[in-house]
Amino acid sequence: MGKVRDEIISNVNKALLTEVSPALNTLIASQKGESEIWDGLSLDWSIVSAPQLSQTLLQLGIKGLFFPEGHDDIVPSVVAPVMPYHDSSNPSKVQAFVSGYLADSLG
Repeated sequence: MGKVRDEIISNVNKALLTEVSPALNTLIASQKGESEIWDGLSLDWSIVSAPQLSQTLLQLGIKGLFFPEGHDDIVPSVVAPVMPYHDSSNPSKVQAFVSGYLADSLG
């Protein structure tokens, strides 16, 4: 059973490196940090600084700005606050923090 398990793990790891990673990288790069979320409404989700990586966490922040499809970003009048990457008091494995900046851009 151990030999079969090891072979399965080896093949999964190989597929992740040789097939999934390049496909995912191509998909993300093709978006150029912007995606149409709704008919005529796009989200600028470009990464504003280098992601932080540790043994247990991958943390990154995005611009998070809605704008009309086919137009330049319309920057809200409010200043984007400094947002946390992780709340250690919350056991959730995936955490997202949203500010008034994102809500104002939607308006």
